[in-house]
Amino acid sequence: MSEQEKVKTIIQEIEEEVDETIHPFLEKILNNLKPIGITIAAIVLAAGLYSGYNFYHQSQQEKAANELGKILALKDNKARAGALEAFLKKTPEALKIGVQLELARVYMQNKDYKQAAQAFAKLARVADESLKPVAVLGQVKALELNKQYGQALEILEKNKQAIPKEYSDQVAQRMAFLAEKVEDWTKALAAYEELKANAQGVETKFFDYKIQTLKKKVSS
Repeated sequence: MSEQEKVKTIIQEIEEEVDETIHPFLEKILNNLKPIGITIAAIVLAAGLYSGYNFYHQSQQEKAANELGKILALKDNKARAGALEAFLKKTPEALKIGVQLELARVYMQNKDYKQAAQAFAKLARVADESLKPVAVLGQVKALELNKQYGQALEILEKNKQAIPKEYSDQVAQRMAFLAEKVEDWTKALAAYEELKANAQGVETKFFDYKIQTLKKKVSS
């Protein structure tokens, strides 16, 4: 196999992996919610202990927490999603963010990417700066898996500054992948040039190949 063929094989493998694998930052947070203090259980507990909590009096609050606990215990993800949707309509504001995040996660598990994208979009509108990246990247991934590449790219560009700088390479990878999907060669080129510029002590043949190829497409 020639060097060029090897490069093309690597490109194909990477692009397939990028297409199917959830974003590392999103995966890290969704799989490890407890350390950053946004598990649903923690939110329920915090709401119960908060002295200024006025949405429910004690008995109503306990009823809501018990109902949520039963929903989370449901084995059927479709049933859980439906129950969470219904619960969101009556739950207090203090619980909505946690419930919305769980709903988005369940839709992703169900491979209902259209609903997942909508759930993450709703979350993004109310999330604080610590949770905003999760909502943005979740929405981008759901749109991508639903093959709405143009919209995914637009959302990522619009909210790029909300993503922590330590994940700039992963964001650039998504930008490059999505831009190529919609044949926006200029944006794809810029993303690969950013990746190459940030590469330190890393082999750049892949980036060099993509940059060379994209420059030809931009100029053609």
